[in-house]
Amino acid sequence: MYAFITGATSGIGKEMALLLAKDGYNLILTARNEAQLKLLKTQLTKAYHIDVIIHPMDLTELVSGADMEGTSQTTQALLKLLNSHPPYISILSAGAGIVGDFCNASFSSEKNILELNIVSIVVLNHILLDIMPEGYLMNIGSIAGFQPAPFQAIYAASKAFVNTFTLSIQKELKHTGHLVNISLLAPGPVATDFDRRAGVTTARSGMSPQKCAKRALKQMFAGKKLIFPSTITRLAYYASKFLPLSLITHLELYIQKKKL
Repeated sequence: MYAFITGATSGIGKEMALLLAKDGYNLILTARNEAQLKLLKTQLTKAYHIDVIIHPMDLTELVSGADMEGTSQTTQALLKLLNSHPPYISILSAGAGIVGDFCNASFSSEKNILELNIVSIVVLNHILLDIMPEGYLMNIGSIAGFQPAPFQAIYAASKAFVNTFTLSIQKELKHTGHLVNISLLAPGPVATDFDRRAGVTTARSGMSPQKCAKRALKQMFAGKKLIFPSTITRLAYYASKFLPLSLITHLELYIQKKKL
């Protein structure tokens, strides 16, 4: 059986690949960095004797000049690959963010985040739910998507979409009898390269991506729909439901400003 993972060369995605390889799953891995994909393939095939297919790509190209029917060359290439190797597990880990003043941010950077975090998620869910007859699909949202985040407005809003989108189609799939179990992973801070790429100068310490991935997979296989990898993120979720929105926004302003 194959597992399809985006954002597979770093962070949570890479740790998911390592754990699933250890469990004997063959892998289809995508990321932008072809050299890192080749290195990871070599490591995994040597250590676990599995089939690893790498597919270097920029997921924003799925929607750049394409329509939702998948007429772009990038989409067609991915469709061909996934149709020939239908995954039993799909984990959409690729994502990006930016920290800073919205009014002074680069629109091109913001557009790239929206295409990666929102539109590519929709396109990939369409593709995968059409191809996968059964199995597991995990969209990676964020605890940030359950509350406002000043100075991280685009990222938080994009993850709010992922959170709501995933929880919504969960009910649709159950109602229509689809056999794919779809989960939403909503982590808090994780010690990955995300903060550096987002322009964070002073990052909060987060849980290790290894621990996050291990807990997420365990809950996914247990059929959990909304996955929190730590007690702190679970408490933050419930706090967002009961504390006044003005207080939550003020606290987030304090937290995000410390990253600048």
